[in-house]
Amino acid sequence: AVKIRTFTVCYWVLVVLLQVVLQGLHLYWFALIVKLAIRALFGGPLDDIRSEDDEENDGH
Repeated sequence: AVKIRTFTVCYWVLVVLLQVVLQGLHLYWFALIVKLAIRALFGGPLDDIRSEDDEENDGH
């Protein structure tokens, strides 16, 4: 007979926590994209927010 493996509560807690983290990341990126889209549609500045020092240190 096929043995069905049951998982412990710790396994399900881990799965749920990882899912919550993943959903949080999705919401964070979605908010950033919506913010950028609103800025683009209504004529706000679309500047690169990275610092200028990064380009100087790369040697480019």
